Amino acid sequence: MSAQTTNPAGRWFVCALGFGATRKAPLRGGEPSEHETVVELSMAEAGFTSYVPRMKHRFRNPRSRKIVERKRILFTGYVFVAEPRGGMDWLRLRACDGIGKPLQMDGWVLTCPNGYVEKMQDAQAAGRFDRDDIVTDAESGRAKRHLARHRFAVGTPVRAKDGPFAGFSGLVEDVVGQGLIKVAIEIFGRATPVEFADNQLEALRSAS
Repeated sequence: MSAQTTNPAGRWFVCALGFGATRKAPLRGGEPSEHETVVELSMAEAGFTSYVPRMKHRFRNPRSRKIVERKRILFTGYVFVAEPRGGMDWLRLRACDGIGKPLQMDGWVLTCPNGYVEKMQDAQAAGRFDRDDIVTDAESGRAKRHLARHRFAVGTPVRAKDGPFAGFSGLVEDVVGQGLIKVAIEIFGRATPVEFADNQLEALRSAS
């Protein structure tokens, strides 16, 4: 599904994904589907509009030294589901391949804040989720990881100051790749790991 998806009813829900949901979608009539994964294809065929946020990751293959670009799912294990005009048919939705339970609180199905999904779609279309790990020899990945670990030790409380997650707070879990900082931030009511460049974060003072 493309980054821009319409939602006439205006409400979006979040569902957990089951095993195999993000496998490559099978061919239809001998042709590739416009939907990239099993769950997106199944939902489309059942009449639902879905959105799976993605990022593009550009990096150099350590063996061949060739530049590679991959598309990755941003929130592993979740899919956004738009409410149809006639209301949500949960039984029909749960019959879709790869769909798990909707996120709930106190027995009530949670809806996304107004405009939240649309902002994410705009951010994806603008490339704000994308990551480029191509660096010069002088800025090696090892040097960048060392610098990032010095600035943001594991367990450091931080807040995102730039990008689509600006304002979110969390704790540093690790430094990976080309000095990217993995932070556990609370999304959908649970801690979700998100990777940031060091210039997207600011360290917070620990509570005394």
